[in-house]
Amino acid sequence: MLKQPWFLTLSFVGWCWLCLQWFCCWMQVACPSCSDEPLNQEPIGVLLDRPEINLGPGFSEMVEELKSGAGDHVQLEVTGKHFKNEQGGVELALSRAQAIGDSLSSYLGLNSGFSLRTQEVWEDADTAGYFQGFDVQWNELPEQEPLPPMEKVFFLAATDARFTLAEEDLAYLQEIAEYIISKKVKATVEGHTDDSGSNRTNNRMGRKRAQFIVGELKKLGVPEAQLTWENKTYLEPLVPNSSRENRAKNRRAILRVAQ
Repeated sequence: MLKQPWFLTLSFVGWCWLCLQWFCCWMQVACPSCSDEPLNQEPIGVLLDRPEINLGPGFSEMVEELKSGAGDHVQLEVTGKHFKNEQGGVELALSRAQAIGDSLSSYLGLNSGFSLRTQEVWEDADTAGYFQGFDVQWNELPEQEPLPPMEKVFFLAATDARFTLAEEDLAYLQEIAEYIISKKVKATVEGHTDDSGSNRTNNRMGRKRAQFIVGELKKLGVPEAQLTWENKTYLEPLVPNSSRENRAKNRRAILRVAQ
């Protein structure tokens, strides 16, 4: 008995459909039964008006290439792009950059984090498929200068308030003054004395020592609002007041800078 023509037609259509499916999978191209999402041929691809990223076949190679340039002296800079025919502008570009930076950070183990930039591209993006909406590069980190000590003792042994500072103390005050000004931090100066003399004399000398260092910092441009001073007199000796040398060490001022 001959098969009905409609059955033969249906069988032929089904066979053609299976062949098309096999061809699409083998060639890795979109076909009628595949997802509506296009295939991503970029290492990291984005779609029009969308901040989400898609990792493509070249992503592993891209990571390996970036690893070759990694180091403690560099930081990764990620630039997210937004194109002329896209909605979202800078916010879209920044979202792309953040997503790409987060993804690369997990693969590269970035110790110094990453920086973000945005770029406006004055041309139309691909409206049909994935496109590259980013740039990445390593940037040299500036060498960090060592910070000056945040606490310094100035030995002001004179007993007549005519204090002098050594050249190294003056150099330190210049350096710490620049730090206080640039970081907008506060500093406190304590004035100390030995236990010789009357309470009145010790109060006067402790105050004079503290105010002397405050005055030197103000000469170097430190705003008065960032400076305070305290008079400790003889109550907190550095060493026992048991000799002339020790008493000289206790006649001092201490500068403490907030961090």
